[in-house]
Amino acid sequence: MSYCDIVKFDLPLDLASVIAGGFVGFLLVFLVDFIKKPRVKFIGFIKSPSNFGELHKIKFKLNGVSSPGLSRMTISWCGNSVFANWDESPNPLHNDREFRAELVPATYDQPIFNGNEYSVPLIIQNDGRYEIFSGWWFGKESGYGPKNIEIDSSTEIRVTLCGSGLVWTKVFTLNDL
Repeated sequence: MSYCDIVKFDLPLDLASVIAGGFVGFLLVFLVDFIKKPRVKFIGFIKSPSNFGELHKIKFKLNGVSSPGLSRMTISWCGNSVFANWDESPNPLHNDREFRAELVPATYDQPIFNGNEYSVPLIIQNDGRYEIFSGWWFGKESGYGPKNIEIDSSTEIRVTLCGSGLVWTKVFTLNDL
């Protein structure tokens, strides 16, 4: 008995089955990736008092099967862009007084996990002004960071959260807070 006697390949029907099976397998890869992909559930905006002004934070929850791990949030407005200063990271200050520019990059990245809620400060209200808040905000008097961080009620602010398998964007103005 030869191999040809065991496996018989009928061209029109079997070829269609092979193509259909390959196509379904190909689609299943995308379906599994879609199901496992981390998702952001926007909860809202919250206000939080601090010793240097009132912080306006974005609050969200992470859902899905896989966690994005080390993530970074970008705040963009009027052609400017900075990385957010996560609540879980320390402020770039020495003894809570002296700004240290070399500590700012430590505020950029945060490991985030599914099922957890996060709040990230985006705007600070200080002396009646609204300004974009980041690690560079602490060094603005020393000439660090973007020059024009003051915003008004019509300024469009775009927040982008990026991690492994995750890109999420939210656009808002001060009126949305």
